[in-house]
Amino acid sequence: ADQVGRNGNRDLDADIDRYVTLPADLHGTLRIGDRATVILGDGRQQTGPLADVGPEGRHGEVSIAMGRGFGFQPLLVVPRTGRPDLDFSSNGRTTPDIPVTVIYYPGSR
Repeated sequence: ADQVGRNGNRDLDADIDRYVTLPADLHGTLRIGDRATVILGDGRQQTGPLADVGPEGRHGEVSIAMGRGFGFQPLLVVPRTGRPDLDFSSNGRTTPDIPVTVIYYPGSR
């Protein structure tokens, strides 16, 4: 993955560092290292660097550490594809996609 470490900074650790994933369709407009704020529907928010390129159109995907900061716990799931993936849970079961607002700060790195 295209992570902050390629720019001469240390690689980030998803378990420790709070960061936001950059949707692939915005890669170019935004750059790794720019900042973003993720806001949940209840107003809780966190800001962190864009540190990984993720799927197109998927806004608000965050590191495990940032998810924990929102009060969610990581949960290993195996979707229909059969490929294990991480999701977040507030109750021990898979949490559906959580609506969020994401504010991106182009050129803020």
